[in-house]
Amino acid sequence: MPDVKEVYEMVTKQKPPQPGALERQLGRQRRAGRNRKVGAIAVAAALVVGLVTIALVSDPGRSGLPRNNVSPPVPINATPPIGAQIVALDGTVLQQLPPTVVADSGFAVSPDGQTVAFYDAGKVETARLDGTEVRVLTEPNTGRGDGCCAISWSPDGSRIAYARNDEIFVMNADGSDQRQLTHSPAGSGSYWPAWSPTSDTIAFWRGSFTPDDGGPSDAEIYTIPASGGAATRLTQDNVPSIEPAWSPDGSQIVYRRSRKQDLVVMQADGTNAHRLPGRVQNPWAPSWSRDGTKIAYLACCTEVGSPPLLEVQVFDLHTRTVQRLHMDVATDGGGPAVWLDDGRLLVERYD
Repeated sequence: MPDVKEVYEMVTKQKPPQPGALERQLGRQRRAGRNRKVGAIAVAAALVVGLVTIALVSDPGRSGLPRNNVSPPVPINATPPIGAQIVALDGTVLQQLPPTVVADSGFAVSPDGQTVAFYDAGKVETARLDGTEVRVLTEPNTGRGDGCCAISWSPDGSRIAYARNDEIFVMNADGSDQRQLTHSPAGSGSYWPAWSPTSDTIAFWRGSFTPDDGGPSDAEIYTIPASGGAATRLTQDNVPSIEPAWSPDGSQIVYRRSRKQDLVVMQADGTNAHRLPGRVQNPWAPSWSRDGTKIAYLACCTEVGSPPLLEVQVFDLHTRTVQRLHMDVATDGGGPAVWLDDGRLLVERYD
């Protein structure tokens, strides 16, 4: 308690008092009360946020998002078959995709890098890279040709080209407006569509139904207007020429020449065809990087068995060197390795 002198000075001289023991105690009590109020408010706010989050997830109509739009991270799998993974060019695994994204064959990533299209049980499906929003777009494919199943997005992401029943079809990205684009001669089929970066043309290969490994002997590379029309034959080498892929500027096409087991690059009109230099061993399913400096492919075979395994490799067009990722894809499914950007690939890994 203040003594008499302090009281006298407070009254007569208006001297600011120094806090005594009682005032210090009262101050501590006031601060503790404020802290309790703040803590109670924080707890209440956290409860409200939690309840709102639960309500949005359990009732997707309120948020405008599908119920499965929230997907937890998927642990990295190391047991064959490993499944779809996003990997760096040094072989580092960056992300494991959920089991809802599983391809029989034909992975293709949308231009915005958010959606993947693929064949599952012969049907074209799409899904977000986190495994949500899975959509079945087509009936099962009954094609007879070797390597029949491939998918390609239009550059604006609004349409998809795909092989079905030995012909090339196009449809909207939601599966609507499915139209047959090619009309192959009797006894032959059209396969492996590749949409040009200029949007107006689709490349593919055409050959007889014979299920020869590597394509039939009469397989050749063609192009056709994306809006429909007559097909134009580009290769005239009378050897199995299959699996075309465009350079990012649309000026060139790379493809597999099976009899010599190499990759060939030609101009978009079929001229100036030349073998890819360097030590590229039995390459399949080439895929051009977005900056145009590299080509990924599947090298056969690291293991011959059931299934045979192909290793993911990357060819550098400037240095003419091959980089091995030391990861394998099973043949007749999963390929090719697909570029997400210049440093990442989407791979349907076996081991």
